[in-house]
Amino acid sequence: MKKITKNLFLLSFFGISLFASSEKVDFSISEKYQDLSSEIFKNISSHHYTREIDKESFNDLYIDALLEELDGNKNLFLSYEIKSFKRKSSNYKKNRENFDINLAYEILNTYFNRVIEISEYQIKLAKKDNFDLSIDEAVDIFYDDNEYAPTMHELKERWRKTTKNDFIVSVLAKDDEDEIISNLINRYERRIKRVLQRKDEDIFLLAINIMTRQFDPHSTYLSPYNAEDFEIDMSLKLGGIGALLSNSATEDYAIIVSLVPGGPAEKNGELEPNDKIVKIKQQNEDIFEDVTGWRIDEVVQKVRGEPQTFVTL
Repeated sequence: MKKITKNLFLLSFFGISLFASSEKVDFSISEKYQDLSSEIFKNISSHHYTREIDKESFNDLYIDALLEELDGNKNLFLSYEIKSFKRKSSNYKKNRENFDINLAYEILNTYFNRVIEISEYQIKLAKKDNFDLSIDEAVDIFYDDNEYAPTMHELKERWRKTTKNDFIVSVLAKDDEDEIISNLINRYERRIKRVLQRKDEDIFLLAINIMTRQFDPHSTYLSPYNAEDFEIDMSLKLGGIGALLSNSATEDYAIIVSLVPGGPAEKNGELEPNDKIVKIKQQNEDIFEDVTGWRIDEVVQKVRGEPQTFVTL
């Protein structure tokens, strides 16, 4: 179950009120997903062609793979958090016929809340617009020898330099001076929004598929939605408009990236790359549905329909 909380802080002195808001996510694994994870592990460990796993070390391998997947550059977790995660993994019952998905959820919550926290910090820096370009500083882009930061102060210092680098890159790219700061803020705000848009199923799929990949890189659990998507692609039961869609990099809309040659959209002649998709109405619907702010997979699902039917964008 997913919870989103908003912490509000209000300080007042000398008649001045300072207000800050910080949203947090709290994903907890439901009983349904807990049972499903056990069933998946039981089946894959019994029927996978390798059939050979070291149960005593499997959970440690799983947690290490999860940490590498989330923060391979070591720029989000703190060193004491990593030690705590590894200690909990080692203490997990060795001969248990399962893996510690509850610890995985704890790690995922820490990760996504850290992404929010760091993004809010970058927004604060960008709004100050006080980057000192007279000081020689460097951002380490070679992550192989990185170490986890021991304190939040040091971690934020890394991200201060990263934010300054984002600003410099925009300047060197000759972006519009009046838009550089607003574009940076929009980028960091969109990152927060992507975290807050994640669903329980997204978190479960992330946790479970890192587990399945410990058997081989191509073993993947398909959720009911993904399985349906796969079946549609294979059977061609539903049709699309013949266009590649993506979320806009700067706004809260889905956009047309490109048209498939010979597809319905190209033949229609009214859609072009970079067009925004604001509302959608299928042939059997009476009113348009506003899709502003939707995830791209939800927009794609809404656009799809039976072959030889109409959809209006």
